[in-house]
Amino acid sequence: MNSASSPWGRDLAVMCNVQPIQMHQLKNRSSMYKAKKNRELMESQDNHENKLLLHLTHPLRIGDCAGGHRLENRGKNRDVMVVP
Repeated sequence: MNSASSPWGRDLAVMCNVQPIQMHQLKNRSSMYKAKKNRELMESQDNHENKLLLHLTHPLRIGDCAGGHRLENRGKNRDVMVVP
């Protein structure tokens, strides 16, 4: 994982060599809930993935979710990734 400084005060990370989950692995993973020992392993894997997601995403600010429901703002594009 490579990291760089970000404007959100957190490190940005770029995941390298990310592999998708194959269907048979996904099926095996979903069947892990049947046994308690496997369920605990599954929960630890989920916790690891959740920590990784929290590290890779920035927290929402007030302006990120603001005003899309208000009538005067419905026509505005507030996505900073789209608007130059």
